[in-house]
Amino acid sequence: RRFASAVFDENGLAGNLEPYYDPDNSYINRVLDTRSGIPISLAAVGLLIARRASLPVVGIGMPTHFLLGYEAVGGHVLIDPFSNGKIITAEESRQRLEPLGIVWQDAYLLPVDAREIMLRMTANLFLIYQQTGDQEQLEVVGRIASMLQGKPAPGDLETGTDLPQE
Repeated sequence: RRFASAVFDENGLAGNLEPYYDPDNSYINRVLDTRSGIPISLAAVGLLIARRASLPVVGIGMPTHFLLGYEAVGGHVLIDPFSNGKIITAEESRQRLEPLGIVWQDAYLLPVDAREIMLRMTANLFLIYQQTGDQEQLEVVGRIASMLQGKPAPGDLETGTDLPQE
């Protein structure tokens, strides 16, 4: 609980409901400026702080609501970054998915790596820019997503750009 309190309460990080789908909620620099964001961007800030403090915190890529997991004796303590670092149970996580028609899988509580977090963040931005019709930003985010997936982005084939191999 001390980690969650330090990151969210003491630093004033909170979930931003209005407007939830603002791209600023997904860019870490803007989240740091405004002290608000969506679950995954707030979790990313928490992960950066945890890494700096050498704390065993991981990202939990649950569908529709990203969480943090503090690796404690006996399993993860789940932290909801969108709710000011509230500690929640696996059962509460499961109950959040029921109204959405998502069938629970224990794998939803497994840690995800940095690449998966970045892919999910770019997917969120891609959908936002697709809905707003911002073609320029859509192309930029699409290129980033392609690179994260190890695929040539549109335009790379014409220019001969080599992408690093994993």
